[in-house]
Amino acid sequence: MNSAIIQSPRNFSNRISPIKNIDELVDKNNIAAIEFNNHIHKVCHLLDCHNHDNNFSTVQAYIDLDYLFKLYNSKESMIEELEETWCGYYDDDKNLCEDWFILVLHRMMKEKKTIFVFLDLHNYFISKKENPKYWERGDHESVNHSVCMLFYPKGNDQYNLYYFNSHGSIQLMEMSYSLYVTKKRTKEINLPVHMDGFIIQMFAEMFNSKIADYLEADSHPVHINYDLSKRHNYYGINLQCIDDWGICYIFPFILCYELKINFTNSNYFTEENVLNLRSKEAGKRRFTSYKSYMRNDEIEQIIMISVSKYIPEIKEMFLKYKRNPYANPLGSKRLVSRKHIHKYSEVFEYENIFYENVENLLKYKGSQIIHNIYSQVVHYVTQPELLEYCDKF
Repeated sequence: MNSAIIQSPRNFSNRISPIKNIDELVDKNNIAAIEFNNHIHKVCHLLDCHNHDNNFSTVQAYIDLDYLFKLYNSKESMIEELEETWCGYYDDDKNLCEDWFILVLHRMMKEKKTIFVFLDLHNYFISKKENPKYWERGDHESVNHSVCMLFYPKGNDQYNLYYFNSHGSIQLMEMSYSLYVTKKRTKEINLPVHMDGFIIQMFAEMFNSKIADYLEADSHPVHINYDLSKRHNYYGINLQCIDDWGICYIFPFILCYELKINFTNSNYFTEENVLNLRSKEAGKRRFTSYKSYMRNDEIEQIIMISVSKYIPEIKEMFLKYKRNPYANPLGSKRLVSRKHIHKYSEVFEYENIFYENVENLLKYKGSQIIHNIYSQVVHYVTQPELLEYCDKF
């Protein structure tokens, strides 16, 4: 396949199709499916194959939170449930392989791969049905959610784990899990930390405590570094605050695409209404490579640069914020710079106000923003050259 003729997602920014047409493309091409052989997974394997220098691998896994939290009263049982997490990945011959997630991770870590994991959280939350049918019993249902984990080698058999949930800072408010009991009844399980952090922290603990059991006595296990701070988690803008269609999987894909295509490249943005005094042209702002940010545990910076390329409204506010992070363009009060708003996330007050300002702008602009990015990504993954390649799997 000639990768040079593959267009980037941003080349489809002017080709915005009606939602009905996009949904039909998604259903026809198995894009939003949770099975390991879905179209998004195949496209990401293609990106791996054509970016050898970056040494990336893609894995898809799932955790059923209903099963997990039914075991909440026994930490040992929860650890065992996570230990049995199953995953899928494509090998060099385009064959879909499945295995225990813990074993696949360790094998790839020993190969010093940078590992991108699409993680489906089954039964993530309970949602009230908007218009339940008269013959249906109950008025609520379980909803799945797509997030991702990124494992980056730090040397000496150490890996850093970074977690991305497009809900951003709002996840810090979710301090419980609603366990589905019946169609009319749920059970609330209160947690010591926010739900996503609880799950990922326990997964890292499981890996570090159990991986040695699968190795030879003289083998040295890899250790995963993870904590609940913003160095390892995205606590920024709620990117789905205006999502009316539930396209959570789009944002992990954008991050995956950006990392695999532009990992070692600098990033440039044109700043509107900012003049370069030397050239008398519009000013350009340079950001260093994703690889450099990764080395410094700046996961939020990577995500903000990535989504700024696809959402102009975020780009404009992000560039203003980088010029003066302590200014509040939507209020008269100057921001407090060094006040943490949360006990373990280490998010500062000025950062959180920036996130809120962007979310307010997105809500003011409306769901057309999500419509646009949805259309771009779907048209990218369904361009004829990619469909032809993926048909060979």
